[in-house]
Amino acid sequence: MLFYLPRLIALACLIFSLGPLVIYGIFNTGSAALLLFGLILGGLAVFWDAFPQRRFPGYPPPPKRWWRNLRRGLSVLLGLAVAGGLFLSVPMAVRGWMNPPREEMDYTVVVLGCKVENGQPTRMLRRRLDAALEYLEAHPQAPVVVTGGVGDGEERPEAEVAREYLEARGLDPARIYCESASANTRQNLENAAALIREEGLPSRVALATDGFHQWRSGEYARMAGLEDPAALPASTPWGLFPVYWVREMGGIIKLYLLDR
Repeated sequence: MLFYLPRLIALACLIFSLGPLVIYGIFNTGSAALLLFGLILGGLAVFWDAFPQRRFPGYPPPPKRWWRNLRRGLSVLLGLAVAGGLFLSVPMAVRGWMNPPREEMDYTVVVLGCKVENGQPTRMLRRRLDAALEYLEAHPQAPVVVTGGVGDGEERPEAEVAREYLEARGLDPARIYCESASANTRQNLENAAALIREEGLPSRVALATDGFHQWRSGEYARMAGLEDPAALPASTPWGLFPVYWVREMGGIIKLYLLDR
């Protein structure tokens, strides 16, 4: 079983990296990272004992020196990638699913922008809106800020589509505030913070976005001056979860290295 385990892991990486491309037309940096990891791991598993030196009777043939050095270097690289992924995954999970809003506090719900298609929310945006709606229905005093401008291939601002979705499900329009000029997560939170201050809304925010996205979003919220960001995690389609989880790790590294 252990002999086949690296090959099975490599195959899983290839499936989860290319599956979203085939099914949803999605190929992002997380897909590329998983694909590269799977190809390197699979290559090592298949060719580990390849390229032997001359054989010695009664002894297994040792691989050539260049291949020994290469496979050692690639193994260390894969090991560092796994260790780094585990190191980031723990706080990602904690911030994503173990940081709910506190009942004694007042929050402004902020729905982070996500792609729309043909003027309608995509599945991922619908799930974010549903997570927000569940909280808003249970807390009728809470306002909500929907965010997102016009992205590539979109005809309408994401915030307007999100507002219509909430209104169609019975949410009072007076509770909905739109921020329709942002183009990324950081701008979502910066513009939402300015709107919250302008309208005098509660400065504590509950972020309605995918669980994997909560850590980075919460840090951008703090950088924008918002207090105590809590998580309203939306579920992510299982077929997309691995590539977005890996992609988010790159976003977190970028946040701490470049965006501070």
